[in-house]
Amino acid sequence: VQAGAAGDAAGIQALVAKVDAMGESDAALAQSLVRGVVTGLRTGGVSGPAAEALAASVTARGLIESMLAEAYQTAGDDGAEVAKRREAALLLAFDDFNGAREALGALLAGGQPAELQTAALQALRRYDTPEAPAMVLAALPQFGPMAREQAVEALFSRPVWTGALLDAIEAGAFNPATLDSVRTQALRNHADEALRARAEALLAAHAPRRREEVVQQYQSVLEMAGDAARGRALFETNCAQCHRIGDVGYAVGPDLTTMTNSGPDKILVNVLDPNREVNPQYINYTINTLDFETFSGIIASESATSVTVKRANGATDTILRVNIESIRSENLSIMPE
Repeated sequence: VQAGAAGDAAGIQALVAKVDAMGESDAALAQSLVRGVVTGLRTGGVSGPAAEALAASVTARGLIESMLAEAYQTAGDDGAEVAKRREAALLLAFDDFNGAREALGALLAGGQPAELQTAALQALRRYDTPEAPAMVLAALPQFGPMAREQAVEALFSRPVWTGALLDAIEAGAFNPATLDSVRTQALRNHADEALRARAEALLAAHAPRRREEVVQQYQSVLEMAGDAARGRALFETNCAQCHRIGDVGYAVGPDLTTMTNSGPDKILVNVLDPNREVNPQYINYTINTLDFETFSGIIASESATSVTVKRANGATDTILRVNIESIRSENLSIMPE
């Protein structure tokens, strides 16, 4: 791996010579050495003499082709163990983008387990081509919280990927409000001057104008005296279906006990403009099944075989992945404006 990442042509040539000299009894070791070199080359983005040193070996090329053929078969086998499919998906990054595009795209689909979606994301982020982040952005509405977090991480991993993210924001295909403050600040402080300037302009243009006007209209309430008894009654009537304070309510949205540490101005914004900053954990999803049922709520948990959504009053629905036709989110909070 180190020889590949460093572009050490001489070191790779030495390793290739060892691979060429190995017999069938050392096939596993030979494949491991070749896999390490390829991983290093891909990780370091190395080409030229170092890559040519590996390609010059007929044995090494044969091992790579054999490894990829097996990986494609396993990754696309819905009947195989998820752990084996995940390992195979990671190996697909050893192929070029055009070769891996279709297989990795299939693994991003909403009906796939989150473990496979994240493996496909990990493989895709090795490609420094605009088509790779375009695939991820197109699949993003189908991702649950785990895969979504990894997708956003990937979109910040390379300038090309971040540029694709800004393209999506500009086109209205990605809601920047779903980025946390750390990510937003990272865009505004990006090392690439062109990306930084573009991000600043786009984030300013997508500021929540309409709800901001509503928040401003209610600023006078911040000067009013509170009434905890009336507030409790209002909470139980309007909020307890999705929020909990102490032993009152249901933990669908955030537990509001910690809001005692927030000022009234923050509470006002959260109530009137819930989509200004949306924690991905509380994004609303719609799941359509093959037997024409529709489920809506936050994704409470995921497994290799099912997805569980939670909705008001703490009610849950568990849907088998084999029955899911589509999973989609509009990147909006489960809390209505």
